[in-house]
Order: sequence, then structure tokens, then C-alpha cells
Amino acid sequence: MLQEAPAQAKTRPLLTRALTNDRALTIAALVLMLVLAWAYLAAMAAGMGDFASGMDGLIGYPVLYLWDARIFLLSLAMWGIMMAGMMLPGAAPTILLFAAITMHQREAGNASPSALVFAAGYLAAWAAFSLLCVFGQWGLQEVFAAELLSPAAGARIGGGVFVLAGLYQFTPLKRRCLSHCRSPLQFLAGRWPRRSFAAFGVGAHHGLYCVGCCWPAMALLFVGGVMNFLWAAALAALVLAEKAAPRGEWVARIAGAGFVAAGAWLSIA
Repeated sequence: MLQEAPAQAKTRPLLTRALTNDRALTIAALVLMLVLAWAYLAAMAAGMGDFASGMDGLIGYPVLYLWDARIFLLSLAMWGIMMAGMMLPGAAPTILLFAAITMHQREAGNASPSALVFAAGYLAAWAAFSLLCVFGQWGLQEVFAAELLSPAAGARIGGGVFVLAGLYQFTPLKRRCLSHCRSPLQFLAGRWPRRSFAAFGVGAHHGLYCVGCCWPAMALLFVGGVMNFLWAAALAALVLAEKAAPRGEWVARIAGAGFVAAGAWLSIA
């Protein structure tokens, strides 16, 4: 017992510092959420489990199940997890910036909420967007179930979605939202929260800017396939490049031109 005391004395401060280091906890939580989200999406795309959406997009859209409360909730969970996996990489710099400011505020003796609360508010904005996507998925399947839309017509509509998503990349609203996402320091400095409820609200506000920046790209999931793992990964990589690359604005414009060209090709072909 006497020999273990020094080791315990050394371990406790390290453990205490680890548990109170908001940046370390935030990084660990982000990594864990991303690993779990993408593992879930990979499993869903492979058809594992008793539920898979089976959406192949507007091009050749299959009808695999009837909607009920269980399917609705499972679809909502699927969209929510997918949005978290796709959007957290691009939001990670802002969340970690919040954590760094929190540590600085606490070292100065000021009360400051956890960055995980800010991240929860951010994800809440995307959860609301996920709910809209579920209703869109539900309605789209009903249209195909009633045979109101042929695969050829679906392809033309998919081409139109591509064109609209591409044109949105050049709009002032896109530029404003992307500028906010790329330079969040001024936003945070002007409204630094002191309580957890306020931090949640600031995170949700930031998330709404992110929704405004990326919702047309997320709508392309309805074209390429909601559970198309590679398509989701490609869109997530685009979002990350727009927000974190040195010339992210040009990445957005190049992607916009590519979307318009792809939409024109789909509509014609």
C-alpha cells in the first residue's frame, strides 16, 4: 500500500487534467462520433441489419417498404447520423476553436461552457434538416409507388436538382454562409456565451449557417442514392474542402460548374 501511494498521487492529477481539458475531450468525442457514424453508414450501405433504406436515388428508384412509425424513426436516425458523419469534419475546426477559447476563459477565471454543448447545438440544426429530408424521402417514395414518375422522368428531375445545386454555388447566400463557416472567429467573439443554454443556441445558429451553405449538396443524396456510401463520402469531402481548403471559395465554384454540367448531361441523356 505504501508503494502504491506515490503512483496514485501521480495518476490522479493526470486524470484530473484529462477530464477537465475541454479540447482533449472534444477531440475524443468528435473522433468517436465520426467513427461510429461512418461505421453505421457502411453497415447500412452493405444492407446489414433488418432495415436498410435501399434508396438508389431518382435514377431507378426502388420501393422496398411501407412507411409506418418504425420506418419513420429509423429513417430519421439514419439521416441524423449521416448528417453528423458528413458535416462534423467541416465543423471540427470551429468546434475546436470554441474549445480553445473555453480553456482560455477558464484559465482567466471566467465561466465558460463546454465545446460539446456548442457541438450539440450545431448537430441540432442538422437534426432539424434531417427531419425535412425524411419527409422528402417519404413523399418521393410515394410518388414512385403510385407510378406517377417513370425512371426516365426521375433522371430528368435528378438532372434538374444537379443544375439547381450547381447554380446555388454562385449565389450571394452561398457566399455569405460559406464565408461565415470559413471565418467563425468574429462570429464567436461577438457573442461569446457564458452559460450552457447560450452555447447550445450559438451552436445551433452556426449550424443554420452551415445548413444554408450545404443543403443543396445534401439534396444531391436524393439523386445519387441516400445509402450510396461512396457518394456520401464524396459530398462530405467536398464540404470539408469548401470550408477548410486555402481556396475553398474556388472549390465551391468549381463544384458548382461540375454540378451544372452533370445535371445537363443527365437531363439530355
